[in-house]
Amino acid sequence: MKVFKELYHYREFLRTNVKKDIRGKYKASFLGVLWSFINPLLQVLVYAIVFPYIMRVQTPHYLVFLICGIIPWTWFTMSLSQGTTCITNNSNLIKKVYFPREILPISSVTSGMVNFFISCLIIMIFALIDGIGISWHIVFLPLIAIVQYIISLSIVFLTSAFNVYVKDVEYMVNFILNLLLQIFIIFLHPFISFSTCSLVV
Repeated sequence: MKVFKELYHYREFLRTNVKKDIRGKYKASFLGVLWSFINPLLQVLVYAIVFPYIMRVQTPHYLVFLICGIIPWTWFTMSLSQGTTCITNNSNLIKKVYFPREILPISSVTSGMVNFFISCLIIMIFALIDGIGISWHIVFLPLIAIVQYIISLSIVFLTSAFNVYVKDVEYMVNFILNLLLQIFIIFLHPFISFSTCSLVV
């Protein structure tokens, strides 16, 4: 309970840190927060060319299928990659000012969640353009986001703590994430029906 009381006491610092993570990520870029839309779109473009035209994968509404997987996966990978190094990257701040150290991993995952909800607009746009429409299942989106938030935060708490003592953890995390992406795309794709995607949109 002490941890929750401290987090509540430092809630303004947490809010400021989340804003800093969101703004700082695109601070020096010309397009700014638009990269939240551009990044998943560029990934979709690559996979949309490789799988349907090069690997001859035939799945109905394939673009929507792709983007429904890429956007939450992007949030997950960004949370883990940034969250793993959040303590070591802010070591100077930690030495100078006292605040609950849990704020740093929470800020990383929360800022990713904000970008996730912004990017979900892309799913809706693609679903409408592709003629699928928006299902009533969209009401489950907040619940799904909460589940992913808890899972991501739990992993980040562990990896960020381990990374303080073993610097190799951040490289291992990035390698595992890249490996998992390839496994999901190549090996699991034939066994996933489009009905799974329709539950999201």
